[in-house]
Amino acid sequence: MPTNIEIIEDLKLGDLPVEEQNKVLADLTDILQDRVAMRVNDLLSEEEKDEYDRLLASNDQKGADAFLGDHVTALADILAEEYASLRQELIARNDMIVEAIDKAAKEIK
Repeated sequence: MPTNIEIIEDLKLGDLPVEEQNKVLADLTDILQDRVAMRVNDLLSEEEKDEYDRLLASNDQKGADAFLGDHVTALADILAEEYASLRQELIARNDMIVEAIDKAAKEIK
């Protein structure tokens, strides 16, 4: 998983104010966690899901993380795959936005 600095550079967010960069990183983290959770949910048995939910309900994030590490052997791969997928989506959107801005700027001239 890349560092925050690498993500900022990779997605060309360096020109944003630091507060905006932090907000974008927080939003991306939430999206990534949701995607990984959906994939992991498909891999756990009902009993494992119940145990994991109990850990989350008790705000035991370290325990929940350790549980996933013990019960989902492909967790690092899932995280890497979901980040790569999200990254590609964001780059494609960014490219579309830049193209739209360039087109609008040319029409104004």
